[in-house]
Amino acid sequence: MEFELRELEYFVALAEELNFKRAAERVGINPSPLSKSIRNLEERLGNVKLFERNRKSTRLTHCGVILHKDALRIFAEVDRAQRNIASALTGRYGQLKLAVTAGLATSRFASLLAQSRLEDPELEISVEERTWQEQERELRSEAIDLGFAAGLSPEPGRNEIVQDDLLITKLWSEREVIALHPDHPLAQSLTVKSSEINPSHGPFLLLTSVVATWNKPIVALAEIVNNYKFIRSIDLLLALVESGSGMGLIMAPYADCLERHGVVFRAFEYTKGPRVVTTYAIHRRDATLAAIGRFIERARGMTPPIAGVSPKG
Repeated sequence: MEFELRELEYFVALAEELNFKRAAERVGINPSPLSKSIRNLEERLGNVKLFERNRKSTRLTHCGVILHKDALRIFAEVDRAQRNIASALTGRYGQLKLAVTAGLATSRFASLLAQSRLEDPELEISVEERTWQEQERELRSEAIDLGFAAGLSPEPGRNEIVQDDLLITKLWSEREVIALHPDHPLAQSLTVKSSEINPSHGPFLLLTSVVATWNKPIVALAEIVNNYKFIRSIDLLLALVESGSGMGLIMAPYADCLERHGVVFRAFEYTKGPRVVTTYAIHRRDATLAAIGRFIERARGMTPPIAGVSPKG
């Protein structure tokens, strides 16, 4: 079975416009050759029907929906190949597209990027901030190559988790600290224990960076006060703390580099000791980009002792 990219281009245009005139204008041809191209494609695929057509509407069949998803992946690979060739012509042999959740861009992550640029100078690395849910979606659509998210370790000593078509690799663990308003009743203690918290202390503000389908439920911690909110941005979390609207949990290394008026950071201990959150790298199990493996191995080599926190404020 063979078909041309141009036929796929015409098919995608019609699949997205669901109107022959608009689709033809989009690809720069007349409706008649567009219709002929679609019929040829259906014949090449074994006389399948890709569209249900009548005088009033055009819609995709089940086979059309499947082909549309595959066609988008094919064009994504073609685009990737074109970018790689362009990179090779300028002395770079590839790109690595990373995504990181809010609160994970600590000094350790910065050191990892710096080391990668030093050891792989020909590799073009881009970084975007995404929630875990966005990373999961963009990994599967191949919009990104490698994601970084945080969560509670599902099992002690377990370094990898398989979730369908994704591989999740443990990198490092860090303590979380609690961010409080200076006038908060618990702000006078250097260490805040979960047993000291009650509903009058306000809601827990939790970053969505530690919300993932493979995590143990983290809301158990927030249920101590029976009041919690998920916050996407660390800046918004700190602003809410500064306004006296709650208490937030963030990574200790992030707190160590923050100076913010109206917020103090304290060590936090749960029932069995400090609350430790693990950073994971996530990529597609079928990923073939060699730079992914090199980046993960480099990250796993960055394992200093679990970071603490120096009380501030």
